[in-house]
Amino acid sequence: VSSEAHRGMPLMPRSSPKFNITKLPPEERDYHPYRNYALSKLGNILYSRELHRRMEHNGIISVSLHPGVIRTSLGQNNTQLERVFSLFSPFLKTPAQGAATSVFCCVGPVQAAAYYSDCAPKQPSTDATNRSFAALLFRLTAHLIGVETDEGEPEAPTPGGGWMNDDESNECLLCDAPFTFTRRRHHCRNCGQLVCAACSRNRTPLPGYISWEVRVCDPCALHCLSTFSSTPGE
Repeated sequence: VSSEAHRGMPLMPRSSPKFNITKLPPEERDYHPYRNYALSKLGNILYSRELHRRMEHNGIISVSLHPGVIRTSLGQNNTQLERVFSLFSPFLKTPAQGAATSVFCCVGPVQAAAYYSDCAPKQPSTDATNRSFAALLFRLTAHLIGVETDEGEPEAPTPGGGWMNDDESNECLLCDAPFTFTRRRHHCRNCGQLVCAACSRNRTPLPGYISWEVRVCDPCALHCLSTFSSTPGE
């Protein structure tokens, strides 16, 4: 069970680099209620998509959903939130209405790995459909809970793993969006893959480059963060 709140926080926010999917669990000094709630709901969708990828050969389907904003006692310990709920109470769903999408996804015909809202498929955010993000989150989760998993394990980003020629792909290798005049192709300076600007928003220092920070794809940026910022307190 996810939420539309997943759209409120990108996985790799350049303006707030402390809030990203590699900071699991977040340190108290970096904790922000809304940002971490949004990240957790984004993580729900990513985990569901990766779980389906790993288990579909067994006939197992995984989906995620937004139940809606429901009239419950959720804000009873938060005065500000409780006031907002009281103000919009006539427009909120009842608990039964809020359960409808969850029940539908359990018993109805659903699209594998899809995101649902109001008992119908809905397009989630771009980050929520990033396959590399989903695979990395799965590995990080398994590491945190002490579980080893080899099934369906994707390869980690490989530094200098092979510079692709411009004509080797007509679409982004991360989000599958076609390259156009306005959606240009870019090379990740770490793995050499062809990606779009939306999937390579971050820059990081890499060995061998005179420039202090160079463009890298989002999975490589996350890989660098998890590698170089894993020491507690750093």
